[in-house]
Amino acid sequence: MALRNLLNEASPLVTGNYEDSYSFDLSEYLSAGRIGGVEFKALFDRNLLSPLAELASGKRLVGSIESTKSTRIACACAAFCILADILIEPSMALYEYGSTQGNSAALEDYSNFRIADNADPAFFIDVALGRADQIPQDHLSDIRSDPSVLTPSIESNFEKRLTLWRPNYLYVLKIAALRRGGLPPLDAALEFHRWQAEESFYNAAASLYCIASASHQPPKGQMLKGINSPSTEKLRRGLRNATWDICLVQQFGKYSSTPNEASWSLWSLDVAVRAIAKALLAREEQSQYDALADFYKCCWGRDGPTLHASYLNYSMRAKIGSDARRQATSVAFARINDDICKLEAQLGINVA
Repeated sequence: MALRNLLNEASPLVTGNYEDSYSFDLSEYLSAGRIGGVEFKALFDRNLLSPLAELASGKRLVGSIESTKSTRIACACAAFCILADILIEPSMALYEYGSTQGNSAALEDYSNFRIADNADPAFFIDVALGRADQIPQDHLSDIRSDPSVLTPSIESNFEKRLTLWRPNYLYVLKIAALRRGGLPPLDAALEFHRWQAEESFYNAAASLYCIASASHQPPKGQMLKGINSPSTEKLRRGLRNATWDICLVQQFGKYSSTPNEASWSLWSLDVAVRAIAKALLAREEQSQYDALADFYKCCWGRDGPTLHASYLNYSMRAKIGSDARRQATSVAFARINDDICKLEAQLGINVA
């Protein structure tokens, strides 16, 4: 119950292609999995995977319960997934890490994750509830000595550029250029709608994230860190972070919408990531039209209906699904590198 209360308070879970009524009830997951044959998989954000890898490397938590809260929540997430037979998928977090720290560091993190994923969940519960500050060293040594645990990663290069990176990065650059160009938030969002319809391509996850980041009431502050900073380095890092957030949500959407796939969930400590993921995956009882209207209203208040109408107007004029639109989209994708270079130059950065 203590573990369940901690997870309910942190609310790190977004369910994809299955009902969210399970909450953090182990019996529901075990019944569906072991009796119903349902396979559950969890896509973990970097903010959960990193602290787990550090603990599995033998590090001890230092600081107060409050200052180490995020690591303790990560331990609660890991413990629940292990107990509930939910398979944790770490790849997106590792690609993000590898993009800045290099492939060797990402492969080391993969090995540490494998150790964490095979640890006794009781030790994670102890850390989660503040009864311990590390995983016992002898237990970690036992896991490392098991040849079945430290199997090679099926990915040999976590530094490689993912296909979904550049389209998402282009969107982040565009909204950053509009916001730093001095337009009021509503005008920037309206211009963003025009741009994606007339000059670019549609990208649902990136569009939701970028529109929310410019809104009056974003899911969290600083979805684009450094957006107003005079430091190009801070802006550079903020754009990369936002792009990886979008990549995570987009991959979650792909997993959840693939026919005959496992039952997927997304786990993250990032409020904005969870909010965009929920907006992207409208439940069966709610149409995409209504879900989008609610999303705009939540983020933009009284300007929500204006933006929703703008989106519908431009998407109708773009004739999505037509041969002409497919041709325009192909052209936009063909020049994506040039568009990225132009926006980077406009922002005074070069991080592609």
